[in-house]
Amino acid sequence: QDIMQQLQAASNRASAYNSVAIEDPDLVIFGEVGENALPMPAIPEMGSVWGSWADAFTLIINGEQTPEEALTNAANQIRDQIKSGGSQ
Repeated sequence: QDIMQQLQAASNRASAYNSVAIEDPDLVIFGEVGENALPMPAIPEMGSVWGSWADAFTLIINGEQTPEEALTNAANQIRDQIKSGGSQ
């Protein structure tokens, strides 16, 4: 468990090891939201969503943007991708 805690601290992301406590408040919220999440389709068109979301989460976790800024930008990117008929 100590090693898993060290890995989590070094990588600044939630551990998959359930007994490791998550201390970052943003990651705690992601975990709480995930408890009620629904699976999404595994289709190529979802690439525009996953890429933009991953970028937004990285910006949030690294403190480069607020959650509101990062997710608003991600939503706009996703809408633009859908309008253009492409994916990332």
